Amino acid sequence: MAISHESNQVDRKAWSIDRVKPFWVLIILGFIILGYIAYPKIYPEPLDTIPTTGETVTDIDGNVYRTIKIGDQTWMMENLKTTRLNDGQEIPYVTVDREWETRTSPGYCWPNNDPSNKDDYGAMYNWHTVDTGKLAPEGWHVPTYEEWETLAEYLEGDSVAGGALKEMNFSIRWAGDRIYTGEFVYFNEFEKYWCSTGGGWHPTDAQYWTITRQETVFSASSHPRMDGHSVRCIKDN
Repeated sequence: MAISHESNQVDRKAWSIDRVKPFWVLIILGFIILGYIAYPKIYPEPLDTIPTTGETVTDIDGNVYRTIKIGDQTWMMENLKTTRLNDGQEIPYVTVDREWETRTSPGYCWPNNDPSNKDDYGAMYNWHTVDTGKLAPEGWHVPTYEEWETLAEYLEGDSVAGGALKEMNFSIRWAGDRIYTGEFVYFNEFEKYWCSTGGGWHPTDAQYWTITRQETVFSASSHPRMDGHSVRCIKDN
């Protein structure tokens, strides 16, 4: 009888613990949810109220871009579309995959090789075009790695900056990527912005920042310089 009684006590205790566990889990989850609602992530200023500057900038081809000030930086709100460097030199228009793959000098294309994508998505440039230092309009430049990093830090870090950029007037275009083989990938899924900074995982790479439709991350990496990415310009200080 003693053994039976002890066994019964153990069973009752285990039963009580099993009953209590879900209760405390619900309590903890409740506090987490309430905390998230009561104390949402606060950016330096409400994202949907960050105004455009009201100013525009015009490239050498006559394309006009709206601008936005985020923190101490002024950015274009659209991807660059110029087909010439700011000294008037034509940038070669490259549609053939093999030519894109082997190119070691400036070149551009339209996403998916479709000129009708110009207005919505802008042009895609290989990094050799960026490296001329003449791609942006006068008074503007292609951002360095550190300038993109400054933007991410202002928006509370790269783990959430992508989500912030999607909430505000940065007007992400999702042009995708033209990889070094000439193939177009990730159209309407990714946006990748060149940095003016060379190097990266490989000495012959160049650095870029990327954002996806599905995630809040705004992350940096490097790609071969033959790749085609979008370009956003930042105003000179």
